[in-house]
Amino acid sequence: MTKNGQPMNKQLYDGVEGKQSSTGAQIAYLEGEQLNDLKEQALFCKEAAYKTGGYKYVLKGLEVVEGSNAYVIEVERPDGKKITEYYDTKTSLKVREVSTAKGADGAPTVQTVDLMDYKEVNGVKLPHGMKVSGALPVPFKVSVSEIKLNSGVDDAVFKM
Repeated sequence: MTKNGQPMNKQLYDGVEGKQSSTGAQIAYLEGEQLNDLKEQALFCKEAAYKTGGYKYVLKGLEVVEGSNAYVIEVERPDGKKITEYYDTKTSLKVREVSTAKGADGAPTVQTVDLMDYKEVNGVKLPHGMKVSGALPVPFKVSVSEIKLNSGVDDAVFKM
């Protein structure tokens, strides 16, 4: 992640080990929940792993999200962490994900990620906008300018 061209945070996962550095600080090796979160983020489509990856999930009902009806699905990861996902009933696209994480003070905090601005990339609809609230004192928005699929990536990108 960069801000105004300056590196702010870098996370790497090689299939076994995860590490992170922030604003040039020392490299920290991730463990436990942080490593499990990174493993899940590394999946191209984590939802595809729900049937075979040890996940449990149940349809909890319908709720309105940003003015549209959404299916509410409670998902339990193999490590026991629960996440609630919301899928638009008309498009079937995920529009929200709610999870509990440790806040800056170590206390549990609810994080909500709203996904928006879906665009097709090589035949796959992917969100190009996110609004994140709850994890930090101030909600923030993320805009993706470009997503590349199946393009060459220099190995140097995966080094700290």
